[in-house]
Amino acid sequence: MDFLKALFGDSALTFDQLASAIQEHNGKAENKEKQIKIGNIGDGSYVSSDKFKAKETELATANTTIKNLQGEIKKWDGVDVETLRTAAANWETKYTQDTAKIRTDSAVEIALMRAKAKNPKAARALLDESKIKLDGDKVLGLDDQLEALKKSDAYLFDVEAPAGADPAAGGFTPPAGGAPKGSEFNFGFTTLKDMPKQ
Repeated sequence: MDFLKALFGDSALTFDQLASAIQEHNGKAENKEKQIKIGNIGDGSYVSSDKFKAKETELATANTTIKNLQGEIKKWDGVDVETLRTAAANWETKYTQDTAKIRTDSAVEIALMRAKAKNPKAARALLDESKIKLDGDKVLGLDDQLEALKKSDAYLFDVEAPAGADPAAGGFTPPAGGAPKGSEFNFGFTTLKDMPKQ
C-alpha cells in the first residue's frame, strides 16, 4: 500500500487528480516494471499473481504438448492408413500360419517318437502331411496314417513282437546252446589267449 501513499501524499485526491497521478507514475522509466493498474475486483477483472502465473504455466505446458503432437502428426503425413491396416492384417495372417505350421510339425515329431520310429525323417517322408491338421491340441489325420505305416513299413518302427510269435519266421534263429563254438565257424583267427609267449 506504500505505492498509494506516494500517489496521495498527505492530501485527498479527486478522481481526475488520481488518474493524472497514476499516469505520471506509470510514465517514469524506473516504474516500467511497477505499473499501477486499476480494476474492479468485484467484476472478476482482477486475478492474483499466483493464479496468473499458474495459468501461464498451464498455458505454456499446453502449447508444448500441442507442438509435440503436431510433430508426431507430421511423421504420419503421407502415410496411407489403409495400406498400414492391410500390411498389419497380412503380418497377422503370416504369423498365424507360421505358428500353426510349427505346432503341427512339433506334434508330428512327437507322435513319431511316441510311435518309436527308428528314423523319424524317413517315416515322416511317407506321411501325407496335407491330410494332417491341428485342431486346438488335437492332431487330426495323423494316427490313422501312423497305424497304416506301421503295417506297410514295419521296419521303420521298433515294434515289440506279439506274444507267441515265431521269431524264425522273420530271420535268423541261433542254434540251441548259444553262439557257435570251435569248428562251426573256424576262420583261422588266433585269440590273444592262444598266442605263443615269446
